Formats: sequence, structure tokens, C-alpha cells
Amino acid sequence: MLLKNIQRHVGVDDDGIWGRQTERAVAVALGLLVDATPTKGPPTPTHLTVTEESRKKIMEFECGGRVYYNSRYARPSWPGGASGTTVGCGYDLAYNSKEQIEKDWGGIVSETELRYLKSCSGIKGSRAKAHRNRIRPHVYISFDEAWQVFLKRSIPRFAKLAAKAFPNAKNLHPVTQAAILSVTFNRGASKVGYRRRHMAQMARATTDEQVRDAIEASKAIWPNFKGVRNRRDKEVAMIDNRHSDDSERVRV
Repeated sequence: MLLKNIQRHVGVDDDGIWGRQTERAVAVALGLLVDATPTKGPPTPTHLTVTEESRKKIMEFECGGRVYYNSRYARPSWPGGASGTTVGCGYDLAYNSKEQIEKDWGGIVSETELRYLKSCSGIKGSRAKAHRNRIRPHVYISFDEAWQVFLKRSIPRFAKLAAKAFPNAKNLHPVTQAAILSVTFNRGASKVGYRRRHMAQMARATTDEQVRDAIEASKAIWPNFKGVRNRRDKEVAMIDNRHSDDSERVRV
């Protein structure tokens, strides 16, 4: 309670977390640091708080480490089902507009590669598989390029989506927030329909354990999809081991 009161007094989010933002604001208030932050315009919104380690794990869930990424995902892939052509760290081109693709990838890939990426917008399922085969020889996205888009574009967008869909998340442990972000990244944020009942359960959850149980129960939806079930197991393990993650807490 005391920390939250201090945070409100110095003008930062009263989340009860002693992070860099709070430390800086307190130092400014005590006259120990000159605040060089521009004062014009609205403050940058914050959506979720996760740990650095858990954020890295989400990327690993999406595309593995550098070596695995280079062997499997540097070229466009197609995960199957209703997915579209996917590039980088789980970036599904079918579910992004051409404008969004240009905003996310422009200046990172070549103009030629960007045109191929934009051509995949809206193309899903078996059509996406065929289209992937056509563009695959012409697109190569390095691990560093993929990480840049994942960190600066994808994670903030999905964090905002998750914060809106799961309003209780901000009150949970940062690793639990990361697990919710991972599920959102993988499944989206819809809570409508029988197959989405566990998403609705997550939205009602007010404790880390309730989120953990909802993710565990959701494995029943995919009895024959080992890859998805394994991901849910890893997300559950993140929450179970949350207190051992002492890496830096970051806003996303």
C-alpha cells in the first residue's frame, strides 16, 4: 500500500512494482535526478508487465532459438489449418492488412520482399500453402530482423489486445501476465464460442492459479495436436515456476 501511495504521488502507475519507472520518478521527486522526459503530448500507454525471461520464452514458443529459427523459419512457412503464410516469429500475414504489414516490416526487409509479404494478406488455409510455395524462394528474414519486429511491433500490439480482453491480468504476477500474452499471441483474444470457454475462464480469473488451471484445461480442445498441447504445458510451467524468475520486469 505504501509503495502504491508513493507511485501515485510521483505520477507513475500504482502497480506496486518497484521498477525503473518508479525508481526514476522517485529520484526526480527527491531532486537526485533531472527529468529530461518531454512533457508535451499524452503519456505512452502501458499495457502489461512481464519479465524479460518470460518475454524471451514467448519468442521461443513461436520460433525457437537462433539456430532452430534459421533452419525452419527464415523462409516463409505455413503452420496448417486456417493459418496464412507465416514469417518471422509467428507473424501470420493473412491476418494483417497490407498497410499493417508495410508498417511492421517496411525498412527492415527489402522492397521486393515487402511486396511478397503484402501479397499474402488475407490468404488463408490451403490457398496460403500454395501461395507460400510461390514466394518462399524470394523471401529470407534473418533472426535479428524477426526479433526486431517481434519485440517492437508484435508484442506491444498483442499486449494491448490481451490487456483489453483480460482486464484482471494487470493485477497478476508478471510471469502470469506473460503466459496470458503467449496464449493471446497464439490464439487471439476472442472469448466467444464453446471452444473459447477457457479464454472466458481466463478473463474471469483473479489469481495466478485460476489462469494456470484455465490454460491447463484448454488442452482438451486439441487432443491430437501435440505441438499446441506442448505449448500449453510450457505456459503452465511458466506460471508454476513464476517465483523463480527474478529477471527484469518490463512494460510491453
